[in-house]
Amino acid sequence: MSLPYDAWSVGAIVVSALCLLVATRRTMSTTGRLTCIAAAAFVIRLDPAVQTSLHLWDESVHAVVAKHMVTNPLTPTLYTHPILAPAPDSWTESGVWLHKPPLTFWLIGVSLATFGTHAIALRLPSLLLSTISVAVTFLIGRRVFDGRIGLLAAAFQAVNGLLVSQSSGRRVADHVDAVLLTCVEFGVLAIVTGLDNRRAVRSAWLAGIALGLGILTKSFPALIVAAVAAAAWQEAFGYRRAAALLGRLLGAAALVCGPWAVYERIRFPQETREAARYMWRHMTTVVEGHHGSIWAYLDAMPRLFGELVYVPVAWFLIVASRPGASVIQRTVAIWLVVPYVIFSLMPTKLSGFIAIAAPAVFLAEAAAWIALRDRLRISRGRAMPVAITALLILLAVLPARLLLEPTGSFERRDRHPATSREAMELDQVLGLPDAAIFNVPHPFEVMFYSRYAAYGRLPQPGEIEALHARGIPIFIYQPAGQTVAVPAEWRASVIRGR
Repeated sequence: MSLPYDAWSVGAIVVSALCLLVATRRTMSTTGRLTCIAAAAFVIRLDPAVQTSLHLWDESVHAVVAKHMVTNPLTPTLYTHPILAPAPDSWTESGVWLHKPPLTFWLIGVSLATFGTHAIALRLPSLLLSTISVAVTFLIGRRVFDGRIGLLAAAFQAVNGLLVSQSSGRRVADHVDAVLLTCVEFGVLAIVTGLDNRRAVRSAWLAGIALGLGILTKSFPALIVAAVAAAAWQEAFGYRRAAALLGRLLGAAALVCGPWAVYERIRFPQETREAARYMWRHMTTVVEGHHGSIWAYLDAMPRLFGELVYVPVAWFLIVASRPGASVIQRTVAIWLVVPYVIFSLMPTKLSGFIAIAAPAVFLAEAAAWIALRDRLRISRGRAMPVAITALLILLAVLPARLLLEPTGSFERRDRHPATSREAMELDQVLGLPDAAIFNVPHPFEVMFYSRYAAYGRLPQPGEIEALHARGIPIFIYQPAGQTVAVPAEWRASVIRGR
């Protein structure tokens, strides 16, 4: 019976566990402890990213768009020269691709241009930003509570399976959500560090820049920054002052994301309308089968944050709602509650939607943990200390369960499968400047590693003639052990899989 992890994953688990263990030493400086937590976070995220194959949804599509933006940064495309005009809402066969805003693809494009067309270069921006966001969570926690809670919340974030899967491309929306979370965290950090009149204006501008970058990453979900800011400033400064600050925030955001919004509407008017229509469909209908009840996100919390997550979250929301709670504590509560309320009311359900509230959950869990530990120190008798100790252990251990599952981020897998090797060798094997390949099991992986257009289906009526008219050679991929009938009139060659 083999282990659920390979040797590299076992090594990553051991190294990250040692880093987290060292971070528990109270004799170490806060900077040193945070460095250990961040190192653990990076190692944990790096291991599942080390594989040449691309995940089918959505990473492989995002990879191709980012690759094309290396040479055409102002023209996001999936298929640079579509055979026939695709359906307006066909985001998997479109030419101009505006399904997501461009910031993530610009970042990935810079990485690909610097380090080459490889899966690690594709995932590197998310790995780095996801690690940085762990440190930002500490900074927020230290400002809202204290350094102890900030460090513990950062540790919870370091081992969270949902965020690890996002940064390594294993989840729907993958790198886009990883970049968005970083933007949102920087926005919240600016807000909670500027809740006084001396730094409020600077806070508004910085939060606005973060909001603008978030909109350039995933449009409307980034508006959580504005919602948190409005609530915090209204309570801290009153309506008039809050409105002035919110105006500065929105102005800064417009300066950041406005130029692209104007450009795409002028340059790609039809595609922009279709992308906006598709985005609004998420709010009114179930898109692509991603359905769930109104309680779906709440039901998923134990799996994403540990089975006992309801206890610290309920405790924190009660504490934050009391009259004596601070403004910044209520700010974190709003950060936690608003995404869950809004996205629970939407018909389409995707875990990435509520990931922007994950750091607030970690802060709630950490605050409850520290409060329990402080209670343990003053408790007397035997039963109470034992119960509190057991609860502390479970609260600390259970959040990492998703990460360590056999099907989690460390799962055993072929890190360099045959499909990737075939895709990497296609340019050399075919030696053609252009070609169209059909019936490919992993078409976007082929497009990422080669110069050729690839489709997961056989040609449709009219496509054969269009390709011949343009002088583009046609290939039909035959998986190993299978035979695909290729009509002679197609004048197509066959590529046989290994």
